[in-house]
Amino acid sequence: MELDQMTEQFDQFLKESGHYFGPRVRLLVQVFCDSKEPLGAKEMLYRVKRLDPLVSFGTVYRFLTLLAASGLATTIPRERRGPQRFAKVTTPMQPGHCNHAQLVCKDCGAIVESETIETEGAERVNY
Repeated sequence: MELDQMTEQFDQFLKESGHYFGPRVRLLVQVFCDSKEPLGAKEMLYRVKRLDPLVSFGTVYRFLTLLAASGLATTIPRERRGPQRFAKVTTPMQPGHCNHAQLVCKDCGAIVESETIETEGAERVNY
């Protein structure tokens, strides 16, 4: 998904849910879009601080949480005290509805995308 499209959709979500779309949100969306791998809040904070040193951890964490709630990012569950990570979605989805399966290794955190696993009616399974 392109930066302008994600920014527009996130702006619309924020307005509909009563949140404020401040001037730093575009920077946060840009950094998130530029990432090729899932990001935790600390990882994203380090990248954002290079561009704007005034951004706080709370701002980044709140952004990532709202981005996941909007359906523009997926949340990757934390395992073994690791940070919660967020990944871009290529096709926006309705919040709470997943259209594909992701397998997350509990030991190393590796992510395997799978389109061959039937997800309709399936429950979350740990492996």
